[in-house]
Amino acid sequence: MKTQKLVLTLAIGLFSYAATMAQTHDHSKMKPNDSTKMKPVEGGQKVPNSQVCFPNNRYMGAEQLSVEIDGKTYYGCCNGCIERLKNEPEVRYGVDPLTEKKVNKATAYIVIKPGSTGGEVLYFESKVNYQKFMKKNDKI
Repeated sequence: MKTQKLVLTLAIGLFSYAATMAQTHDHSKMKPNDSTKMKPVEGGQKVPNSQVCFPNNRYMGAEQLSVEIDGKTYYGCCNGCIERLKNEPEVRYGVDPLTEKKVNKATAYIVIKPGSTGGEVLYFESKVNYQKFMKKNDKI
């Protein structure tokens, strides 16, 4: 009986903590980091993987926290994002907009999404796929 009570108490505590974190850490309003002296980026411009928050698919304009998983380096803007990268394998992958194939974000060719004003990014398998995508969509 004591064990069940302890488990229930812990579960309620974890649920409350998760709900609080969700309310206090809203990624939907995140924008590129304005505190750095970064040069402006335009849609279609390649950006360093290390300056992208992979769980949020956003260019942040500064080096992000990193975590190594299975020999690959992934990036996130906060400890919550790092935990997601560790515990949610699907967060480590994007979709190449040209081929619609799954691509590992750690090895992807990452560019600012054309027309994005919030630092949204696209992940490509290669530079060649990116160039074909841009040509196909009359961007170059």
